[in-house]
Amino acid sequence: MSKYYDYEYTTEGYTVEPCPFCGSSNTELYTDQVHCDRCEAQGPRITDWEKALAAWNEMPRPPKAKMKRLQAKWASRYRRQKQAEKIAATEAKKREYYSAEAISKRVDRQWALEREAWLRAPIGDDVNG
Repeated sequence: MSKYYDYEYTTEGYTVEPCPFCGSSNTELYTDQVHCDRCEAQGPRITDWEKALAAWNEMPRPPKAKMKRLQAKWASRYRRQKQAEKIAATEAKKREYYSAEAISKRVDRQWALEREAWLRAPIGDDVNG
């Protein structure tokens, strides 16, 4: 069992400040540090979870206006990254579809279907005759 999941810690009665880097409040408290799920930032590693939480809360944070700008910048960067990944996946599919090997397979498959249809056609049903 991982040392991070041996115990469940409740933050009842304690305040967990948002992430100092991205402003997310989606954080997890492990046995020795606080971890942001959004930007993967980690607080200082301290053996006592209460001290780790206190160290996380004492980390300097930018002013609220700057934090909003950072969040907007982060969201914009995330959208651009997802869009670029989508375009790259589409381009990879196109490259695969139009590759010589794929075209050869499609032509072979079509030829096999036509050959099979020709072989199954009854004798005497010749189109030309």
